[in-house]
Amino acid sequence: MRLALIFVATVLVGCSTSKLNPGKTGWAATYNLVSGQIPNTLVAHFPQDLGKSPVEYSVDQSLKGSIQMQAGALDSATKLFHKFDGESVSLQDATCLFLSKKTVQDLRNEQVVQLTIPQGFTDKRRKFAVEEKLEYPVLRNGKTKKMDALHLQTLGKPRFSIWVLDSDSYPLIIRMDLGWQLLLSDVKT
Repeated sequence: MRLALIFVATVLVGCSTSKLNPGKTGWAATYNLVSGQIPNTLVAHFPQDLGKSPVEYSVDQSLKGSIQMQAGALDSATKLFHKFDGESVSLQDATCLFLSKKTVQDLRNEQVVQLTIPQGFTDKRRKFAVEEKLEYPVLRNGKTKKMDALHLQTLGKPRFSIWVLDSDSYPLIIRMDLGWQLLLSDVKT
């Protein structure tokens, strides 16, 4: 049986086209999470400097944890981490809700990248390439703004997709379909 996760996101950030400009105290992301038929709410609080302070999160306001992404991981990691189980973890070689800056730069340069993605209880390496460059509509402060994004697609099967902001500073994942889904729906400053 295939487990489907659907995330619908609301993110609190300052942004302009293709850029995220977090406020002085950082920003927060709210995701509606559906695992099977049970909806949950995930709230992630991102610090202004992701490499120095952890991302604090809660699931349904009761299960709380943190994810510390090290600066080196944000610069060059090729592994994605998406486990919100109430633990506090430090990621040396993985990113969460972001792609690394090097990965986005390689994709911009039309290179194929290998990403390690979670699949069930294991991690699998998959090759991704840019399917298209696009302007992705994001609701920001009640108004729809188009943000520069890259739509990535796996080479071969199974077919997975990731949409990420085309940003040097904050390559935030805005949508994913990895057998479960993540979708950014709103940005507020």
